[in-house]
Amino acid sequence: MSPARRIAAHALVLLGLVAGAGGLLTARVLQQGELELRSAEALAATGNLEEATVHARQSASWFVPGAPHVPAAYAQLIAIARLAEGRGDAKTALFAWHAVRTSALSSRWVLIPHKDELAIADASIARLSAKQPAPHGAATQDPADIQQKMHALLARNDRPRLPWVFAMLGGFVALTAGLLHMGWKGLGDRKHLAFGPLRVGALLTTAGLIAWALALWNA
Repeated sequence: MSPARRIAAHALVLLGLVAGAGGLLTARVLQQGELELRSAEALAATGNLEEATVHARQSASWFVPGAPHVPAAYAQLIAIARLAEGRGDAKTALFAWHAVRTSALSSRWVLIPHKDELAIADASIARLSAKQPAPHGAATQDPADIQQKMHALLARNDRPRLPWVFAMLGGFVALTAGLLHMGWKGLGDRKHLAFGPLRVGALLTTAGLIAWALALWNA
């Protein structure tokens, strides 16, 4: 077998292993998301809204595009928030709306998959916060002004920071280029390892991994 065909065969095996690992991970996410959703529904049925909120938020955080438990978890959170608000329980309502906001922001990247839910949560948090009594000794403010300022503050974090998004893409390109450089130039069809190309490839791969990890953390 020629070196090119051998590398291609190894690459296909590696891609197969990655796909299998991705399938197992997806199955794990779907299972956990569904379990958390069932717990949230059971707790909400008993009236334990705070614990139900915790489990519904965890269900929404087990995010996979297209997973059925994710929109159901957001619907559960919004229902809890509105039920609590209808009962005059602003504390629990705010807790649930913040859970919606946290879940939506945790699944963002270039796009925000649940931006509609995030917008509703931001508006509701601002509205409820404006109705809360001012701390003792604090200056009295117009509730409408408080609501407007709170909504503007919440909206500031709507989107990921684009420089980090580009850094993530650049990291992926460097990672791919480094692996290919080591495979083609460092190994190739030589009888002995070419340490120069291997070092260059290793540096590119390491730099790509670091950039990708930092961007993923900060985006």
